[in-house]
Amino acid sequence: MAPHIRFGRFMADLGSGRLTVDGRPIDLEPQPRKLLLHLIRHRHRVVSKQELIEEVFGRSCATNGALARAITKVRQPLQDHGAGAAVSNVPRVGYRFVAKVDAPTLDVDVLNRAFDETTAAAMPRDPLAAEAYFRARQAEAAERTAAAVTLYRLAHELEPDHTGIALGLLRGLARFAHSTTELCSMVGWLLVAADATGDRATKLRVHRVLAFWRLRRNEADGFDRELRRVIELADGSGGARFWAEVHLLQAHAARNRARLAEAREHAERSRRLFRDAGDRAAALRALMLESGLIGGQQAVDLAWEAARGARELGLPFTLATACNSACRALIDAGRLEQAMAHAAEGFAAAVSVGERGIAEELVEGSALACRLAGWPTAAARALAELDALPGLPCHGAVVSLARGLCHSGRGEWTQAAGHLGHAFERAGTAYLRAHILPWHIEALMLTGRPDEAQAALERTDPSLRPNHNFATLLLLLRAALAHLHGAPHRALELLGEALAQGPAPMWRTWACVDAAWLHAQAGQGDTAAQLLAQVDPTLAKLPVVVATRARVLHAAGDVRGALALHRQYLAARKEPGWNACFDTLGAEYERQCRAGIEPLPTAALLPSRAC
Repeated sequence: MAPHIRFGRFMADLGSGRLTVDGRPIDLEPQPRKLLLHLIRHRHRVVSKQELIEEVFGRSCATNGALARAITKVRQPLQDHGAGAAVSNVPRVGYRFVAKVDAPTLDVDVLNRAFDETTAAAMPRDPLAAEAYFRARQAEAAERTAAAVTLYRLAHELEPDHTGIALGLLRGLARFAHSTTELCSMVGWLLVAADATGDRATKLRVHRVLAFWRLRRNEADGFDRELRRVIELADGSGGARFWAEVHLLQAHAARNRARLAEAREHAERSRRLFRDAGDRAAALRALMLESGLIGGQQAVDLAWEAARGARELGLPFTLATACNSACRALIDAGRLEQAMAHAAEGFAAAVSVGERGIAEELVEGSALACRLAGWPTAAARALAELDALPGLPCHGAVVSLARGLCHSGRGEWTQAAGHLGHAFERAGTAYLRAHILPWHIEALMLTGRPDEAQAALERTDPSLRPNHNFATLLLLLRAALAHLHGAPHRALELLGEALAQGPAPMWRTWACVDAAWLHAQAGQGDTAAQLLAQVDPTLAKLPVVVATRARVLHAAGDVRGALALHRQYLAARKEPGWNACFDTLGAEYERQCRAGIEPLPTAALLPSRAC
């Protein structure tokens, strides 16, 4: 990282903390100075308000007002000397340094000089080093990929026998789907050389890389074969870190097959072994995987612990992955604004290190949070940021899922069904298919295709458990289909089963509002009100909750009360409107109040699931 950052007429020395404009020191108080340097140092991402308070003021009791005053003191000298809006406010998230930096983060000239000094000694002796060197040198400085950076490092860290660089390059190639030919060629070369010299350790490391590669390509049988070979070659030897890596691979494989209990057991073992080996960064990887395999507040706490550790260690890739885990856990808990904040931070960190695959998963998480909260514009912005990234999608199914959720949030169910169907077809693992399934079935129901939705639901493997709420989601879908088929009593039975499972707050809310609506249709207003009273207070403003409250009032004959609730909700919205369903309800309430007529039968309104 360059210690001196130049932007406009300003220079920031990240080592000494010195700030100058046209070579003259800037008169800035200590806290605003520390704030600006922290934002510059982390300019690749949005920095949350809480993080700034802890880093700058050194205490959690400082207020947002104190932070806002420090931001004002930072902005004043920047604006006075032509830097403009160098510090941008990101609503509901934090702040980000957005001024254009003249010097690149990765100084190509410095790297080239370093390699020129080692070229004579390194390149003639090892064709692998030469290939790494030339591939990295030919990459465009402005579009340097993670692969090129990895190859630079590998070429610069030559070992006497060059086996180390070959294995390192092999690990780098295994991360990219387009490197199949190169990877297979290098595997063959390494295994032949290892057989000739009886190098058991190299063979073990090659097969471990192959197991990782098969896992990324969703080749379950191939992964099992390679992992068995690794364990055979280890023959009971290997330190804590080796077996921690093995358990982590097994945990990912079990999760991809939707075997949650098995995956969690391997993740816990991996975390303990990494901790025993003193590898904190690797332990964080196991920790964040574990957070995605459990439910409730414990999942949130583990994900936050992983994100905090990644920030402390300065690991952007780990931070991006940890933010993804936190986003999922927060969605289940119904804390959608916090989920969006973590998704934004993780997206910026993923982009900073060229990890498009993680960025895609974070945008899909954002789209899901927006779908549930009724923020279609925010979801569209997240998708636009993803589309602006160079290169092709890494996970086409994940991107299609994000697009489907974005259309769902706008009530565009035909387009949503198309994208979600495409995502389901392209999903390479049982875990991903199960993750997509509920939203695909919902879209099929709301486009007037209940038979297709029923067929998709019946084909679902009941043993699949991609997360702790999957069984609840299936019950909610079965209840919705029973309602569509004219069996409200059966729907209520299924919703009761869903509530009895003790689901996370978000899905408990969903079950409560569906059950309240069905009871209201049956003229059981008191029961409906009792169910709505069980909704978590933090979720009371969700569109689905407000719409159901209005409908319960409407079903009881209180059209004016329903209209007042509808108007109150719209007045408090940060983003006007939600979708066609909610707008239709408001228009119907208005018409009935003006006409002074009796309320229409509730069945004449749109299906509750559309809200």
